[in-house]
Amino acid sequence: MKLRKSILFMMTLWSGIALAQDVGVTGAELLAGAGDAKLAALGRQAADSGKRVVVSAPDYWHDKVAQKILAGAHGSKINLVMKDSFVEAVVVRLEDKTAEPAVAKPVPPAPAPAPAPAPAPAVAAKPVVAAVPATKPVVVAEPKPAPVAAPAPVPAPAPKVEVATAPVVAPAPEPAAPVAAAPAPAAAPIAAPALAVDQTAAIHKRLEKSLNEGAAADGNLSVTQLDVGDQIYVDGSVRAVVRRQGTRQLFWLDGELNLLRTELVQLGKSSYEVKTRIDANATPALRTATGVAINFSGKEPAAASAERTSLEKQLNDAHTITATVAVRQLELNDLIYVGSDSAVVVRRSGSSLLRFWLVGDIDLGQSGVARESNGKYRVRSDTLK
Repeated sequence: MKLRKSILFMMTLWSGIALAQDVGVTGAELLAGAGDAKLAALGRQAADSGKRVVVSAPDYWHDKVAQKILAGAHGSKINLVMKDSFVEAVVVRLEDKTAEPAVAKPVPPAPAPAPAPAPAPAVAAKPVVAAVPATKPVVVAEPKPAPVAAPAPVPAPAPKVEVATAPVVAPAPEPAAPVAAAPAPAAAPIAAPALAVDQTAAIHKRLEKSLNEGAAADGNLSVTQLDVGDQIYVDGSVRAVVRRQGTRQLFWLDGELNLLRTELVQLGKSSYEVKTRIDANATPALRTATGVAINFSGKEPAAASAERTSLEKQLNDAHTITATVAVRQLELNDLIYVGSDSAVVVRRSGSSLLRFWLVGDIDLGQSGVARESNGKYRVRSDTLK
């Protein structure tokens, strides 16, 4: 009987560990549909167990991943948390709702160092005379240190020296202070570049791991060498270029590039795609600081245009979007993804997602539209202008 209980306990413990493991879906699997079964199984498992589903993926895949997971839940209500990730992959975890509060408990030990014993040694150091008897027991072997203690009471002449030299020494530190302050700024700039180099090297390694499977970059590119379809990823002062022409290649981008140029389409918070080649001699045309003009005029792009191909690849698994929707037909919670001249509306209908080309003029700065990120807006009112 005891043996059976032990076996049941071990099986329960093992199943709990298995549920806490991450489930990964690569970008290639997600776009090819090979990860649909995994995501649906997680949705069904979350519906049955009541656990929370935590997803880490690029923000432009959130709707797609959520659709696959909700499809597996078959209409059951589940707790789905979407987190933005810089890596082009999907990581899903099932966890108990009490998992996060447990982490907050270790925080109380932080005040432990607060009772700083610093003041105690400060008071102890004040009686300097205590240091003299401390040395006495150490030098017990020699009787000579005892007479040395006799001059210790000579603090009497000390005040005389302080009084006599006080007026003379006071002016001396004033000229010394400016001389010491001068070399200080000279040393600061020397350490700064070393730190910058270390930070750049760390960013290079991080981008190589996330974008090139840890392999070293293939070299450097100038702005004028950027080609249509190149994707630019920004991390601090470093800009990496991913090129997919037969094989995947990674380059570091040299020179200055204004990310608001109209030749670029923003894909996420820190990723862009080259829509047309950049002419270094031409006067650059820029988008506004929010990514698009406040007054936007949407239209269905041409069948073979680069913008249509990019938006359909990003928002509809590279499938053709054929339907259109007028501004007056927008509904509450519709998502608007704005490109250079065209915009795609994503609408949730039950467990399905519908896509439309937005046609007509819309004021994206009005109160009925909420900006969620660069190029992404959510409809907050049934009546828009």
